[in-house]
Order: sequence, then C-alpha cells, then structure tokens
Amino acid sequence: MPARVPRAGLVALLAACGPAPAEPTTGDGSTAGEPGTTVDDASTTASTHGSTSAPTTGSTTVDATSTSTSTTDDATSTSTSATDDVLTTPDPSAVTGPDTTTGAPACAVVEFADANLEAKVRSVLDIPEGPIPGDVLAALPELGMQKLHTGPIVDLGGLECATGLTALGLIGYAELGDAGVAPLAALTKLENLRLHGSGVTSLAVLAGLTALQDLELQGGTYTDLAPLAGLTALQRLVLDATPVTDLSPLSGLAALEELHLEGTPVTDLSPLAGLATLAALHLEGAPVTDLSPLADLTTLRLLDARKTAVADLAPLAGLVAMEELLLDKTAITDLAPLAGMSALRSLHIRFTAIADLSSLTGLPIHELSASDCQIADVAPVATWPTPGSFSLGNNQITSIAPLLAADWLVDDAACGALGLTGNPLSAQAELDAVTLCDTTLVQVVAGDLMCGGTPGCFMP
Repeated sequence: MPARVPRAGLVALLAACGPAPAEPTTGDGSTAGEPGTTVDDASTTASTHGSTSAPTTGSTTVDATSTSTSTTDDATSTSTSATDDVLTTPDPSAVTGPDTTTGAPACAVVEFADANLEAKVRSVLDIPEGPIPGDVLAALPELGMQKLHTGPIVDLGGLECATGLTALGLIGYAELGDAGVAPLAALTKLENLRLHGSGVTSLAVLAGLTALQDLELQGGTYTDLAPLAGLTALQRLVLDATPVTDLSPLSGLAALEELHLEGTPVTDLSPLAGLATLAALHLEGAPVTDLSPLADLTTLRLLDARKTAVADLAPLAGLVAMEELLLDKTAITDLAPLAGMSALRSLHIRFTAIADLSSLTGLPIHELSASDCQIADVAPVATWPTPGSFSLGNNQITSIAPLLAADWLVDDAACGALGLTGNPLSAQAELDAVTLCDTTLVQVVAGDLMCGGTPGCFMP
C-alpha cells in the first residue's frame, strides 16, 4: 500500500514544483546564464548561434506524464476520519523503468543513477528531498555542470527525462565514459552541448541530436567524426585538443560557420573546401602546411593559423572578406597575397621573418601585432586610416618620420598605441616620437621613452 501523507504536505510539494517554466528563445551567440537560468555560471552552458527552433525528433522524447502508472487510491479522495484530509503519493517502484509498450523512458517520477547528478538536479529544481516529478524535470531548459562544483559523475542515468533541455554543459568529467553518456540520446531538443574533458571514446550517442547548432567536444579521445555527419544544423563546432585527423565527415555540414581545430593533428583541410558558409577557422598548433583548400571560402572572415607550418599565403589572395588574420610563429616571408584584403582590420605576424609591409599599404588595418620580425620601414603604417594598436617591438626600425605625415595625425579623435621597444631608433626618431605624442592621442612606448595617450587610450 503506498504511503499516505497529509493534504497540506502534498500542497506544499506541488507549490514547490510550480508550473512548468516556458522554454527560452534561442540567444544570439552569448553564453547561457541570464537571470533565471539553471547554469552554475555562464561558462558551463554553450552559447547559442542562430535562432532556428529545434525540431523535436526521435521516439525517445515523450510527455513525461504519459507513461506513469496510477498508484493512488483516488487523487481526490478524503479520509473518513476526523483528521486532516490526506492524499496518496506515487509509488516510485511503479513508475521507474522503460515503458514495455513504447520502449520510452518512464519519467513520472525520476530516479538518478548517480548521487552527485541527483544532488545537482535537486539544487537546480529546488527540490531538496522527496520525489522529483518528471514533468518538472522535462520543463528544465538549460543545465550546466562542472566537476569542480559537483564532484565526479559517472552515469547520466535519469537525465534522459530532461527532454526539454536545449542547452547542456558537462565540464571536466573524465570518468564519464560511453555507457555513462547514453542518456544523451534522448535529449533531441538540444541545440547547445558542451562536453569537455570527458572519457567518451565514441560520438555515436550524438548521431540523432539533429537540432544541435553549437557543439563543443574538446579534450576527448575520439577520432571518428562520422556520427556528426548528419548534424546539418551545426553552426559552430569545437574539436580542440582531440586526436582527430580525418575531417571528411564534416564536408556536408552546409550551415557550419565556425570551426575550432586547435591542438589537433589535422594536416588535410580539403574536406572543408565546400563549406560555403564558414566564417571562422581556428587552426592554432595544428601541423597544417597547405591552405589551398580554403581558396574558395569567400565568406571566411577570421583565420587563426598561429604555430602552424604554413609558409605560403597565396591561397588566401581571393579572400577579400577577411577581417582578422593570425599568423604568429609561422614560416611566412611574404605578405603580398594580402594586398587585396580590403576588409582586413587585424593582422598578427609576431615571430615571423616578415620584413616588408608595403603590400598592406592603404588597407583598413586597425591592429597590427608584428613584434620580433625583420621590419625596417613603417611608411605603410602611415596609410592606414586610424592609429589603433601597432606593436612593432624588436624589429629593425630606425626612423618613424613617415608617421608624421599620417592622415590621422590631424584627427582629434585619433587614439591608439605604438610599441617600438627593442628597435635601433635614431636620435631623430626619438624626437619624432615625442612630436607624435604631442600632436595626437597616440601613446608611444620605445624603451625608456613613454609618452602621449590619455586614460581613454590603450597600450599595445
């Protein structure tokens, strides 16, 4: 016989659960964590890219109340005694386990396989004890968890009942393996998933999550990306610090806008050649040598190829939409292919053998990070529209006279920073630096010399 409790106690439980909260609309790329969300902090749930509503595909997404088995005598019956009215509570043993008719999880009352996971969910739902109603969990839109805060979690069992989740973050659970993440397959409304540093070796569990738009998988040991081939709604994919080498399963992700491959052993970029919407590609630390597969990606606006083996920039010549290019610690020697990049605002070429900036004449560059190169002539810098932040330390510069003729010299709003420390500046160049400081808001730093600027300006 199921336990009976005073009506007042049940009323309190129902009040604590409250009505199911409405699902939030998809954001604009910012991280989750606005007031009222359920994340630990903004870093634990994935940022949303795009506003497309997620389809509710898959047979495992069910109405959490539809599979429960009634175990009460009568939800509205009252006691015949003179004491308080009482109602029966659900018997958990009658509502756990799969529905033998549909195979769907029975979620009227949720039971978790991991105590730390249960504690986290109870905290989020504000249900410190007693049954966790499935419909309350199913209405939860976002959940973020870090091992640092929760302790280890080895099994996500029970989370399959959180069928309303659109954003989920699981950070640092190295003990969470393939079997432990199996419940993720039921979360077909997920649009954003962060799975960092897990013990997962296979991505098969993600194959049916076709609503995913933002997926972060860094720090895993998986090598096969085939399960991602059907996730055609993906706009952002992060695979940093994984042993992935074969990108061919990504070739059909026509909506992909941002791809992170930092610290991977990837060498072949040819599967990316047809990604016509790709706007940002991060390759830092990958042993890439050939950028030719990117030649037709005219939507590319950011390329991070720092610490790669790239030497030839010729394949980038036609990418006129490029706004930010990071090439520090590469083998490049010639910037001529960049001459037509009429949108280029930020260029990083630190620790390269670049000696000539003339190809950049007239470009709208606002930020130049070019320390530890072989640059001697700063004349091209004078042709850029605003001073911005120009870091030119440890080069071969002896004169900055061309900068005294810069168009922005007479711009009262010109505010920027010029770093020249470590250059063999002539005595005249040091005088010119003082003149530059007195004439503009540009701050100049050259060894012991530091002048100009205002509190509103910045140093390189």
